[in-house]
Amino acid sequence: MIVTIMGDVVSQHGGWVWLGDLVRTLQYFLLPGGSTRVAAYRLVKHDWMNVRKVGRCNYYSFTDTAMKHYEKAEKRIYAAQRIVQSDNWTLAILNLLPDAKKNMLQKNLLWEGFHPLASGIYAHPSSDRASLDAIIREHQVVDDVVVLSVRVEDVDSLIAIKKLVAQRWGLYHLEKSYTNFINIYHPVYRRAQKKLFSPAASFYIRLLLIHSYRCIVLRDPDFPEEMLPANWVGYRAHDLIKNLYQLLATPSIAYITENFDYTSHCKVRVNEHFYRRFGGMHA
Repeated sequence: MIVTIMGDVVSQHGGWVWLGDLVRTLQYFLLPGGSTRVAAYRLVKHDWMNVRKVGRCNYYSFTDTAMKHYEKAEKRIYAAQRIVQSDNWTLAILNLLPDAKKNMLQKNLLWEGFHPLASGIYAHPSSDRASLDAIIREHQVVDDVVVLSVRVEDVDSLIAIKKLVAQRWGLYHLEKSYTNFINIYHPVYRRAQKKLFSPAASFYIRLLLIHSYRCIVLRDPDFPEEMLPANWVGYRAHDLIKNLYQLLATPSIAYITENFDYTSHCKVRVNEHFYRRFGGMHA
């Protein structure tokens, strides 16, 4: 949840947050202050957060490493519309790598939505090639990984690969997660339409909304529509979060500017990038 707060809120208000604000926010979700302090310490230790002391107060920001991960995730979480992939597939063949390097690279590929088709062969539907190339360069294995782009053309193969997608990528579990998301937040959306939430409630709902959606959408490889079940629930989930976030934005910002400590590093005004989320929101 700290990463959600840092990405959704702090990154849009100057990039720094007082530890006391983190503690107070997470106490609302029944996380004790001691647990928040330990979590913040671990994130610093693992190069996810910087810490700066001002008097007796600690302020935190994303590290450069964390910001790179966040910016990649941000494009998917706050997308104006669901990405529609082409019918090309990307294959990464790792068989030339020693086991130690292969194991490290496999973890990153799984995070990017790749799944193994056979030993040492990972596949993704039209993966972002720039992201894959960056991962390969980061692991310094440019000369040892074979990357191929392939296309499924005949109908029989398309039917077969649709079955493979359902099995290997666990579409049933993804569909269930999206359905649960809609069941929880659609009634909230109806209440938000009637302006029934205070600024404080809007802020905490916004955090929980993004945290819930983030945990689902970053597991979703964004398959082409023809490989998905009819009336794919992921599209409806995206429309829901886009509309609900818009309704929560203004009152939640009012809460943030009134209650977060901006005396040292953070800016009271939200930056302009915030209003480009989900294709554009009203200031």
